Amino acid sequence: MPTFRCTTQFLSLMLFISVFSMPCILIAEHPPQTASDSEDKLPEGAIDRLKPEKIEIIYDIKFSPNGNILAVAGESGIAIYDTVTRQEIAFLKDHSNRVESIAFSSDSEMLASASWDRTVKLWDVSTKRVIKTLNGHEDLVQAVVFSPDGETLASASADKTIKLWNVSEQREIATLQGHRGPVMTLAFFPDGETLVSGSTDKTIKLWSMSLHRAMMTLEKHGGWVSTLAISPDGMTLGSGSTDKTIWIGKVPSGDNIATLRGSQHHANDITFSPDGRTLALAYTDHTVKLWSASMYVELDILKGHGTAVTAIAFSPDNTIIASGSDDKTVLLWNLSHFGIGPSTGGK
Repeated sequence: MPTFRCTTQFLSLMLFISVFSMPCILIAEHPPQTASDSEDKLPEGAIDRLKPEKIEIIYDIKFSPNGNILAVAGESGIAIYDTVTRQEIAFLKDHSNRVESIAFSSDSEMLASASWDRTVKLWDVSTKRVIKTLNGHEDLVQAVVFSPDGETLASASADKTIKLWNVSEQREIATLQGHRGPVMTLAFFPDGETLVSGSTDKTIKLWSMSLHRAMMTLEKHGGWVSTLAISPDGMTLGSGSTDKTIWIGKVPSGDNIATLRGSQHHANDITFSPDGRTLALAYTDHTVKLWSASMYVELDILKGHGTAVTAIAFSPDNTIIASGSDDKTVLLWNLSHFGIGPSTGGK
């Protein structure tokens, strides 16, 4: 999920703004990449640790919808992993600045990337080549997301706008304005008719894709809205903020369901599992927390990273959750170990 992340890059972002067929993914444990290195000892519940050689800080991770690929975005580009062998098979480097957000099209054939170089790039997944560079934003691009039908791409920027792009024609079709601060995060509802955005202006906006205007503004946080997630059934919206709370609400009414409090750290990323039963949160305290998405009680805490967890993603078959961190690694966790996933029926 595209987000603002409280990492070692936090101060640079503040300065910058102020100035300007589904395959089953194998879960058999792999041997540590360096057996003699004690750092390679896997934490409980983890089945592998990926170490992208060319990425120093990880900002986003995404599984392709067909489950074949895990993409890891970072400071210098995008590492592409085969999910069966768990080997890096390509490295995509064409942006001139950090890659903040990535998204796969619903058919898994295209990857979009958003960068601090103020551009969005469309990549052909099979050839690993750039299809098109989309220009138009006047400041760094923070988030990118495809509509469920793959026909529209939305991008969010520190220029306070959201741009909509026609994917097949690779052209801008609309600019959405209304936020009073940089737009940090985006998510499409499953029907593709509504886009939701979060901003440093502390608001969440719901946008009509047919009218290209805001339908509702929600004020649920006392800090920046840094991450958003929508349940698979489109009935529940979750948001995380620098105010260290997670708001859960009904949509489209905006009524409160729950507010998750108590953490001394804020969540960098939030996502629902494919079956909608679990809510995962990536925290700056080096952990991933798993919550019941029906009772909103904490189920488990995944501990294994050495620094802030910046991004999380469930595999499409709901057997694995991947977590990326400032410690330059991605951990793959076996959900069945925590009593979650298709083989367990969830918690």
